[in-house]
Amino acid sequence: MKNLIAAALTAAAVLAGCQGPRTEPSTVRGSAAVQVDESLEPVMRLEVEDFGNSYPDAKIAMSVAHAREAVVNFLNDSVRVIVLARELNDEERAFVNARKGKKDEIDLAEWRVAMDAVAVIVHPANPVTKFRFGELDSIFSGMAAFWPGGGKNPVRIGPVVPDVNSSVNEVFRARVMGGRPFAASVTPLASSDRVIDEVAGVRGAIGIVGLSSLRGRSHEVAVCSISDPSHRPDTLLVPGQYFSPAQAHVFRGYYPLTRPVMIYRREYRTDVGYGLISYITSPPGQKIFLNNGLVPQTQPVRIVELTSQQVTTP
Repeated sequence: MKNLIAAALTAAAVLAGCQGPRTEPSTVRGSAAVQVDESLEPVMRLEVEDFGNSYPDAKIAMSVAHAREAVVNFLNDSVRVIVLARELNDEERAFVNARKGKKDEIDLAEWRVAMDAVAVIVHPANPVTKFRFGELDSIFSGMAAFWPGGGKNPVRIGPVVPDVNSSVNEVFRARVMGGRPFAASVTPLASSDRVIDEVAGVRGAIGIVGLSSLRGRSHEVAVCSISDPSHRPDTLLVPGQYFSPAQAHVFRGYYPLTRPVMIYRREYRTDVGYGLISYITSPPGQKIFLNNGLVPQTQPVRIVELTSQQVTTP
């Protein structure tokens, strides 16, 4: 019997040696896949690149999709980490909740990492750069067809938007249009870059994009100021004032078309995917948001000499 036990232990030791040393899960070694909301691609590419430069043994495969597509892939378990410029909507959360306690349960983890905004842009030669919510509703629902002040030669309004599955569309329609669809006169384009190209090149065009998409391109278009009379983030402010999507206005809640940047993961797990999330929420990762026009969730935002005149003037 002793000989049998000794032989078994020897065989186990040999087997363990053949398998090699066990590798513990690591947040800075290995690989992970993440799918990113198209409207966040520029800033998220910087986050992924900076994380990779800081941790060369960590490899992130970043793919880009419109928000709705990314959520579908996430819920179908095709990708386990997604970054969206909006929260999961009621339909998507209901899908997650319906699987609680089942074999295909989704152990949802989520992080709010920054604040973004939907910017309204027009051609730089367009003198109209201020809009009330009601005016935007009229334009994108097809009730307003020409720009004011055109006289005998009116300029037709050409509204353009990113893909119907984009987070920009969903946030804009929910806040400005009460969830109604865009009119047939609104042209959907494949990407936010295409929207900027169209608005920069066509005098009568108007479009909507996320702030991240404007990085390095804001000089090509006119970024508009928006007023929502029902939006009262500060009781001291006069209702109906116009605000641009400047960081200070997004940070203070003055700009009425803000949206959160969210990271969703199917489970809590110590791996490179969690390492990227930890990096994004750390001071270096938050500073990347700050340096690219968004408002970080945890990094302090310094507002220098912000007078009432500066707040209300685009």
